[in-house]
Amino acid sequence: MTLESLISSGLELIEQGDYANAIDQFSRALQLSDSSFKAYLNRSIAYQRSHNLDLALKDVDKAIHIAKDLRQSQDYISISYLRKAIILYLLKNYTESYQNILLAQKYNCSDITFASWKSKIEAKLETEKSKLVQSVPASIETEKHSANEKLLQPATPSIVAKPRIDWYQNNTEVNISIFVKKIDKSSLNVDFGKDSLEASFPLPDSGENYTYKIEKLFAQIDPSKSSYTVFGTKLELTLQKIEPIQWNSIELDQQTQPSTTHEESTLAYPSSSKKKIDWSKLGDEEDEAKDDQSPDAFFQQLYKNADDDSKKAMMKSFIESGGKSLSTNWDNVENKDFSTEAE
Repeated sequence: MTLESLISSGLELIEQGDYANAIDQFSRALQLSDSSFKAYLNRSIAYQRSHNLDLALKDVDKAIHIAKDLRQSQDYISISYLRKAIILYLLKNYTESYQNILLAQKYNCSDITFASWKSKIEAKLETEKSKLVQSVPASIETEKHSANEKLLQPATPSIVAKPRIDWYQNNTEVNISIFVKKIDKSSLNVDFGKDSLEASFPLPDSGENYTYKIEKLFAQIDPSKSSYTVFGTKLELTLQKIEPIQWNSIELDQQTQPSTTHEESTLAYPSSSKKKIDWSKLGDEEDEAKDDQSPDAFFQQLYKNADDDSKKAMMKSFIESGGKSLSTNWDNVENKDFSTEAE
C-alpha cells in the first residue's frame, strides 16, 4: 500500500472506533516516510482515543516540528497546537494546555471546536486559581513571628480584574461577549463605527471605568444594523458584517488583510481518500464525552447540515453555556443568557 492509502485507511478506522488497527496503519505509513505530518498527527489522535496520552503527546510534538520545519500552512500548525492543548487538558496540565490553545489562536485556528475548548481550559484555570488563593493563610498569629512567617508563607497570586472575552461568528455576524455581571445600563456607552468599536462602563465591583476598544476591526461592519444586549452576566455585542467573509480575529493585523473569498467554517484535511474527512468530526473527544458529558459529538452531527440561523443558535448556546446547552432555534436563543448555566 502507498503512504496516502495507509493514512486514508487509518482515518476510516478511527471513524469506526478501531484505534488499535488505526495505529498500526499509521505506523506502517511512518515506515514508508518518517516525516509524514498526517501520519504522526492522526496516530496521536488514535493514541488519545485509546487512552495512551503519553504516546499521543509525543506524536503531536513531532507533528508540530514537521509542520514548522517543512513550512506547512497555518492550518497544519494551528490544528497541531489545538490537538496538543486537548491532550494536555486530559492530562490535567491546564497551564500548558492554555499556552498551546493560545498558540493555536495565534496561527488562526479555524477548527469548529476551538472556541469551546478554549472556554473549557480557561474555566479550569480559574478553578485552580481560586483553590490556590483560598489556600493562602488569612492572617499572621503573632507580631513576634510575623516577619519570618511573611518570608515563608506562599505569596498571594496577583489576579488582574480583566473581564473574560469570547467571540464567535457566522456568515453575517460577529458576536462578542464581555463577561461582567450586573452592568449598569445607564452608564454604558457603545459606539459602532464602520471599522471600529468601543464599549465603556464602570465595573460593578471596583467602580473603575472599563473600556473595550478596537480601532481597526478585521473587516468593515454596518453600524446601523449592529447592536448590543446587556444580560445579567455579560454584555453581548453583535456586529453586522458587510461582506460574508471569515474573520481570523476581531482586530485587523496590519500584516494580514481580510480574504475576499468565503471560507468554510470547518477545516477539510488534505487526503487522497475519496471520502472527505472533516476535521470537526475528528475533534469529537470520546474521553471528554465520558468524563465531562460533553455534547460535542451531537453538536458536530447537527451543525454539518444546519442553516445559518441554526448554526448561529448552536454556537451561541453551546459556547456560552460551557457545553451544557445546545439549541437550534435562533428565535429562542437570540436574547437568552446562557452564561448562568455555565456557572
